[in-house]
Amino acid sequence: MKSILITVALLVAMVAGIRSEYFLLRYTIFAERVIENHESYDEEDWKQTIEKYGKYREEYQEVAADMSEEDRDKVDSLNYKLNALIIRNKTKKVTDAVGSAVNEAVGTVKELLK
Repeated sequence: MKSILITVALLVAMVAGIRSEYFLLRYTIFAERVIENHESYDEEDWKQTIEKYGKYREEYQEVAADMSEEDRDKVDSLNYKLNALIIRNKTKKVTDAVGSAVNEAVGTVKELLK
């Protein structure tokens, strides 16, 4: 009986390790793809990226405890880079909207002054 429990415990540990390694592989591919291609992303690409990123963040909470410190550091580094790109994209949208509104207002003032 004791050997069965030990075997089950080892199997559970192996599965947890495999799951965290599989997560790291998938997340690394996802993050590196975003980092490499973000400049060509349109609104829909960003929407899908942010949705996937949220799902990866949830999954990371489930597997982080089974990861080595080195692997967690790698995920953290990729998270920082992705967060920076997401913030940059959102900031650009706001800046573009404000710029457009200012240009429209300037155009209106010029028309009124004619």
